[in-house]
Amino acid sequence: MREKFREFYFDKDDKKIWEESIIILDTNVLLNLYRYTKETSDQIIGLLDKYRDNLWMPHQVALEYHYNRKSVLIEQSGSYKKVCNALKDIPDKVRDILNQDLSNYKKRHKDDVENFIEIIKSATNKHIEELNAKNGKDTEYNFTDKDSIKLKITNLYNGKVGDPYTKDEMKELEKEADDRLKKEIPPGYKDYNKKKGHKVHNGVTIQNKYGDLILWKQLLRFAKEKNTSVIFLTDEQKEDWWYDLKSRIIGPKVELLNEFTSETNMEFHMFNSLGFVKRHRDDVNDDTVSEVKELDEYNRLSENRKIFGRRFSVNGRYEGYSRESRVPPNLDNKKPFIPEYLDSDTLATFCFWFYNNFSKSVSKKIRFSTFYEIIEDEFGDSTAKNIMNFLYKEKLVKEDVIKQEMYIKVDLLKARVYLTVMDLTVE
Repeated sequence: MREKFREFYFDKDDKKIWEESIIILDTNVLLNLYRYTKETSDQIIGLLDKYRDNLWMPHQVALEYHYNRKSVLIEQSGSYKKVCNALKDIPDKVRDILNQDLSNYKKRHKDDVENFIEIIKSATNKHIEELNAKNGKDTEYNFTDKDSIKLKITNLYNGKVGDPYTKDEMKELEKEADDRLKKEIPPGYKDYNKKKGHKVHNGVTIQNKYGDLILWKQLLRFAKEKNTSVIFLTDEQKEDWWYDLKSRIIGPKVELLNEFTSETNMEFHMFNSLGFVKRHRDDVNDDTVSEVKELDEYNRLSENRKIFGRRFSVNGRYEGYSRESRVPPNLDNKKPFIPEYLDSDTLATFCFWFYNNFSKSVSKKIRFSTFYEIIEDEFGDSTAKNIMNFLYKEKLVKEDVIKQEMYIKVDLLKARVYLTVMDLTVE
């Protein structure tokens, strides 16, 4: 049995895997280095340097990195503007809060409030000036050849980038790609009908919709030629790479494991950046792990939001279900949630997820601790805490004094989630 199903019998000795495999990074892992702080990026690059002799890069990854690098730099430059705008709003927001809380004492303490606001204005303006100066410096620095991340990546992969496909090889791949992607054979079928456009490099036209498959085929060819196992690091979230069981990532798609072992007779392992740094905790600090985890959670929530947005059509119908079939028992005097204690993206993602997974639940209440574990498994620790705090502030948590237990008011939560989903999916 083992010899016929090798993809299910891999050696799980972590140390051996990392020492003996070739490590291949996806483009998104390289680009995320620009989204971390300098300290975190340096530590991750330091980890890669530890495995310098095991690194290799498919031509498709190198191509996409160079094409997309400046877009990420512009995106990160824009983050300074967002922070500055948020800081500018702080004095007025504080004034509004104080005026509301001290409404009975406005006249008597008007000068005290304004003096305090001036202190806040001075502090925020100083910080905005510092951020603007840093933004100008970073933008100028990163758009020249002095980009330290680019230089380090170039140094790590000197002489370790694969060859591109010829025109004839690309034509053959396109024929195979159309057939397998229509049949939803991974990877790349999630991009097949969505990614438009193309790139031209060395006279060869590369369709964007074939990008993941090109990467995969180049990875397979290298592993077969070198007779080596591969560790693939990717921050991709889509289901055409990962095997997802009840919203839990188990590992790479079984089809990928099967194709790799049958083509190469070697082993294929896949991790994201978070898995990479967690397996090397002795070489990185806690801040690095936390920052990588935060970006992973953000990307996961963003992908969930895209998925939910596709599943709900403009008339508010979920695949196979009408609104009426999921109406909670009592909607009297209930209102949709508003993003008051929770940001709008997280709120929407949580509501769609709950609606899809709990709308038919018969439970009247769920233990607070049990529900927290479910939320943590789905969204990660940081986001789970924010969601549970949100539910508490929305008075959806009930305390049983006698049993000394806290419960989620499921029926009430169902009703409010339902109304929120309907509100988000109207025309």
